[in-house]
Amino acid sequence: MLREIKEEYGTKPISYSFLGYFDSFRQTDDGQPTHWVALCFAALVDADSIKINEPDMIDEIGWFSLDNLPTPMHSQFPNFMNRFGKQIKILLKEE
Repeated sequence: MLREIKEEYGTKPISYSFLGYFDSFRQTDDGQPTHWVALCFAALVDADSIKINEPDMIDEIGWFSLDNLPTPMHSQFPNFMNRFGKQIKILLKEE
């Protein structure tokens, strides 16, 4: 997680916590079944230190409330929120 945040956003978290994990079973565009394990973290970062370090993978960065999320979203976001939404709302002080 630390390496991914540094590689993708050019910064280090101020703090972070491990939320848990879930298994994801999907298919590729050509129908091949896939399985991956999502290790889920919540990270606090300095918004002013964020930059796009992988412009071939990231078009833009934005900050959104849970009731105003952009679309399209990652296919696994509903699974993530079903599993960890309550924890995220507590961290964001929305609950």
